[in-house]
Amino acid sequence: MNSAEYKDIMQYAINLEMEAEIFYTKVSEKVNDPYLKEMFLKFSMEEKAHREILTRLMVKEETGQYFQPAHDYGISQTIERPRIKEDMTLADAFALAMKNEEYAMTMYKKMADDCSDSSLKKVFEDFAAMEQGHKQNMENFYTDVAYPEKW
Repeated sequence: MNSAEYKDIMQYAINLEMEAEIFYTKVSEKVNDPYLKEMFLKFSMEEKAHREILTRLMVKEETGQYFQPAHDYGISQTIERPRIKEDMTLADAFALAMKNEEYAMTMYKKMADDCSDSSLKKVFEDFAAMEQGHKQNMENFYTDVAYPEKW
């Protein structure tokens, strides 16, 4: 993988993070609940932080492993992606974020599987691990609110 190919791949990932940032900002504008508005704005800021990390990596042109794979319990695969609506529940909000992270993780895993360049494959695997960690966080939040303990 040459420098131009690396920068193209990194720019692609940066653009995806920017799209996610914009997506969460727009969702925050559509929901009525003040807590959900704030939560989606925080998701947006997290995506911005991810974009900034990737931008720094692009400038350095480093292909090391920066993210450790998280355990995948497969919770996101058991639910449908909820629709965005003004009166979303907290569980639906986390489910939406969880499904978005699942999609990104799956896309990067597929890109790694389809890649014959070993250094580029490592970059995609690292991105998949990053998204898997995000997905695991959303799954934890989701299970906390969707399946509260009964006392």
